[in-house]
Amino acid sequence: MKKNTTLQLLFVLILIGQFCFAQVDIVYKDLVWSDEFDNNGAVNANNWFHQTQIPSGGSWFNNEVQHYTNRLSNSFVEAGNLNIIAIKEDFRDQNVTKQYTSARLNSKFAFTYGRVDIRAKAPNDAELGLHYGC
Repeated sequence: MKKNTTLQLLFVLILIGQFCFAQVDIVYKDLVWSDEFDNNGAVNANNWFHQTQIPSGGSWFNNEVQHYTNRLSNSFVEAGNLNIIAIKEDFRDQNVTKQYTSARLNSKFAFTYGRVDIRAKAPNDAELGLHYGC
């Protein structure tokens, strides 16, 4: 009898564990925002914000060595692709000189929950110090 009770208790504990740690697959099927980058030239200002203001302290959060700009040489759309280009150049902005420029873009669409799908191609050169984050 004791062996049967132990097995029943073990079975109940396994079931509880399955329910507690089970993931719910939510299906997101309604597209609420997109940018297909179908117009060559400048990034669509209705969809994107160029973050160029250096945070207090004089540097970006990871002590990044570039200035972020809104210049076309650093970010542009071409052939259906968003291009973000890092350029080695001395550049002075906000009383700080840095040796590189690039672009930092934030979408103007804000959401709390959902699914984000992207297609991206990045160089394999680890020395570029690319950071991806949301």
